[in-house]
Amino acid sequence: MGIEVQTMTCQPSQTVYFTFAEPPQDWVVGLTLFTLTYGPGNSHSVETLSINLEVNLAANQLGVTVRAQLSDHSSNTIDVGASSVTVGCVAVTGSSDPYTALANVPNVTQQDRGVFQLPGNGGACTVLTTCLSGFNLSYDTTDHEFQGATAVPGIDPQSSGPAFVTATADMWNGETPSNHAVTAAIDAGVLASVDDPPPFMVQMVTAYNYTTVPPIAFPSAVGPVITLIQSFNVQYASDEYTVQNIVVGCGKIQSVSGSTVTLGPCWAYTDDNEGNSEDNALSSVNVLVIAVPAQSARS
Repeated sequence: MGIEVQTMTCQPSQTVYFTFAEPPQDWVVGLTLFTLTYGPGNSHSVETLSINLEVNLAANQLGVTVRAQLSDHSSNTIDVGASSVTVGCVAVTGSSDPYTALANVPNVTQQDRGVFQLPGNGGACTVLTTCLSGFNLSYDTTDHEFQGATAVPGIDPQSSGPAFVTATADMWNGETPSNHAVTAAIDAGVLASVDDPPPFMVQMVTAYNYTTVPPIAFPSAVGPVITLIQSFNVQYASDEYTVQNIVVGCGKIQSVSGSTVTLGPCWAYTDDNEGNSEDNALSSVNVLVIAVPAQSARS
């Protein structure tokens, strides 16, 4: 049994292929960074804002096709060539580990929780967290200017039986009263282990635009490392604007030294084509930093 982590970037409607040293037994895919845009100089209202990851397994390879929408109700749509999505993957490869579970749980809403089977035989988890694997925020039959959007997966373990996967998701405008998304669903990824120590280390940091994230110290030396978006909130303090760009996530890992990981710029950003942009105090992204211990790294 080994843990392998990878990230790859593509444009919407393209497929990335994660190739592993050994066949994946268990895996989770999630969003690391996304940039959705109508294109330079183009700014419109929003009817639908969404990303969906379609996964297919063949031998040692996971193919992930990225579907993304940014559209209004007047046939203005995403500029595919100027948009991009970085996908991260954590996989148990080779032999399975009954004490570690990784899974994607689709289409979770505030009304309809998802279900996740915890690993092991009811012992306390040494890792139990969620990431964002996709979202669908839409007014369905109309559009509005943009004040904010949020997507937050969660996990609610029970005293017995499976855990419930929860969602807080919305998109809204600046009218009084506000219009809110009619469809508000997320795709969640769940990472859980009762191994002690767990086969991968996880820390979550909250990042703001234009603000440096302090170096992250892990309990042991770090091998391969990736980031995944855990949740985000992007919004203006008041009023509403059209959208040109929406950018969320961590752009890159700046450095890894021993047991310390330093992240590059992180974003929870939106703007229009007139110089208006989000409120930096109210906009943030929670980033999962997932590290494989150096002695456990397969490659």
